[in-house]
Amino acid sequence: AAAVGVGQSDDGGDTWTWSHEGLHASYCRAATIAEGWLLATASTGPATTEGAVYRRPLADPEAPFTRCGGPGDDDLPAAFGHNVDTFSLAAAGGLVAVGTPTGELYVSEDSGERWHRLPTALPGVHCVGWSP
Repeated sequence: AAAVGVGQSDDGGDTWTWSHEGLHASYCRAATIAEGWLLATASTGPATTEGAVYRRPLADPEAPFTRCGGPGDDDLPAAFGHNVDTFSLAAAGGLVAVGTPTGELYVSEDSGERWHRLPTALPGVHCVGWSP
């Protein structure tokens, strides 16, 4: 992730394909892979008031990203009033989690297609990860 979109390498980092197709802006901070999907966050910059989570098929770096989230109260918001930072997006298999600095924790069990908010009383989530 970078200020020019999302970079993807299929040869161990020797060459990269950069894309921002489908993103509302090209400032990207977090990326993860979930069962054949590349998920990334994008915003308008470091002091943004509009951050979002996107996904696209991992096998098609030419495909545009689609925004994750929905209109329901427990869905992942289609837009956040802040960045979704590095370490605030993680995946293991098809399970994906997004944490926010305001204490919300959102989970998808299908690689980012559908989301729900977990009931929490957290002061702020600055890192999510998985432990065996």
